[in-house]
Amino acid sequence: MERLQWVDVAKGIGILIVIIGHELQHVKSSPVSFILDDVVAIIYAFHIPLFFFLSGVLLNHSASFKQFTVKKLSRLLLPYFVSCLIFSIVSFLSYLIFKNPVSFSWFQCLYACAFGTHDILIQTTGVKLFAILWFLPALFCASLIGYCIITAINKNTLMGSILFLVIVSCGYSCSLLHLQLPWSLDIAMVSQIFVIPGYYFIKNGPKINPVAAILALLVFAIAFHFNGVPVIVVAKAIYNNLFLFWVAAISGVMVVIYISQLIIKSPAVEKPFIFFGNNTLVIFCFHTVAFYIVHLLALAFPVILIIYNSSIAFSIIFAVGVSLAFVFAIRKIPLLNRIYGTQ
Repeated sequence: MERLQWVDVAKGIGILIVIIGHELQHVKSSPVSFILDDVVAIIYAFHIPLFFFLSGVLLNHSASFKQFTVKKLSRLLLPYFVSCLIFSIVSFLSYLIFKNPVSFSWFQCLYACAFGTHDILIQTTGVKLFAILWFLPALFCASLIGYCIITAINKNTLMGSILFLVIVSCGYSCSLLHLQLPWSLDIAMVSQIFVIPGYYFIKNGPKINPVAAILALLVFAIAFHFNGVPVIVVAKAIYNNLFLFWVAAISGVMVVIYISQLIIKSPAVEKPFIFFGNNTLVIFCFHTVAFYIVHLLALAFPVILIIYNSSIAFSIIFAVGVSLAFVFAIRKIPLLNRIYGTQ
């Protein structure tokens, strides 16, 4: 499939938003801390849907289902399990040296990684490093489900549309029943409200004019206002009203695409975003390591933790720096470079 620059830029914007959203939750004593919860809520209303939407844009239905599955296995599940292994080893060493976590079990790590949901990954391992990894098996499942729905739609539009509604309804019912399926399959089913529109979106040179972008921003504000409290957390299958969740999220996605559309007009500006977009997988898996590095450094230099917990700029820049360090380090290790596909 031809590489789409605006998609790379949108992914770059998306992963930076993910970092910002996670880092803002660590800032405790900033002068503007009173609005940070609202900013995080806004970010959480659309940042994961953005990646589901872009996965639909990039979904290659021309490949056979077997080819498609094998490709997703190598691009999503292999990095997932390798990351789980790396974090398990780090957790084991941390337990031996610092007794943090207070206990460690290889069996529990294996079980958590096999089940693959956000809550199980945290609760079973006791280590927040694992939490972010839930998205990879969820995206794998979402991609395969999306492929099947598109196949059904191509054969019979009515039956394919019914299948789409049934799958989304099943996933949303699980959230209402507080039932989390392995590999976040329930979230993957609901995510089709973004994957399928993404697939049918105008891929080559999307044209969202300023008026449409402003309208999308207004719609986002209205839908978010009525649906954003309590905060939307896709990782925990918390959507509140599903329709309002979709309206807000898809509007936010359109705004990001419009910004991407503007950025690609300037080669100098687009390069850093494309870099982040091309290395989204590595950054996504390892940016939360920054939190642990800060706490480790604080053992010798306590002031670092104070700055980290009070300065928004420092916490975000530090997390981005750690992410870039992982990108360049993995590039130097051929096996990991192949697994994570750094560019």
